[in-house]
Amino acid sequence: CNNIIAGAQFYNTYSNHAFWWNFSGNYVVRGYNTGDYLGALVFRKKLADSILDITVKAENRLQTADFIYSQYRSNNFVWNNHFEKMQQTGAEISFKINKYHLELIGAVNSYTNVLYFDNYAIARQYTGSLPVISASLKKDFSLWNWHLNNRLNYQKTQDSSVIRLPELILEHSLYYENDLIGKALHLQVGASVYYSTAYYADAYMPVTGEFYLQNQKKYGNYPFVDFFINAKIKTVRIFFKIDHLNSGMNGGGYILTPGYPYTGRTFKLGLSWKFYD
Repeated sequence: CNNIIAGAQFYNTYSNHAFWWNFSGNYVVRGYNTGDYLGALVFRKKLADSILDITVKAENRLQTADFIYSQYRSNNFVWNNHFEKMQQTGAEISFKINKYHLELIGAVNSYTNVLYFDNYAIARQYTGSLPVISASLKKDFSLWNWHLNNRLNYQKTQDSSVIRLPELILEHSLYYENDLIGKALHLQVGASVYYSTAYYADAYMPVTGEFYLQNQKKYGNYPFVDFFINAKIKTVRIFFKIDHLNSGMNGGGYILTPGYPYTGRTFKLGLSWKFYD
């Protein structure tokens, strides 16, 4: 189906010491999503002689249920629903200090009339509000030519019966970076780790192509380790990567979604060469 959408954006010109703002929004005038809207605003200011960068964001969204939630018919599932529009209201504030490679983000979102697929993969709607809070801390360390980048993400929902999230996500990367051979070669060699705490990850229904709730088993609590090499010689870029380096070392506990194990150890090689006349 087609939609006719009207939108507008207002903003000011940004400079290093100015107060920057941006207002944007759109409204669906006609079509399947008539009445849907999205409004967002962003404020940004640099303080303490431009050392501290503060950004505040707010957003409000009203959205009609996707067609698959309203109408569906197959050999396995049949439903004809009339769901209320979903609404999301959120606010986020971030503090960034580039000098110390430090960033802290906090956010609160409230979801009303959430649509989901229940334990039998049937489309449902949660008639109420579900608040979700999240916080993210990013801190990078450097010592000579060694770098250690770290990101910690925390998220919590008041009612996990509909929205399922891992409470903690950790991302780390340790790598060596330097210019070699008279600065003709820029080399980066290292490894990265991704880890999330265990939670009831959604199962997948191939018939509808959608994820649905399950309460049988928790997934997560497993580190994914990657190894990478990035090199640049003038206009040539080369990368080599081993995804899931630790595959098979901790047993078979690397399933992200029930019945669908994560890809095993994979080798990747890439080359980019820019030619000039």
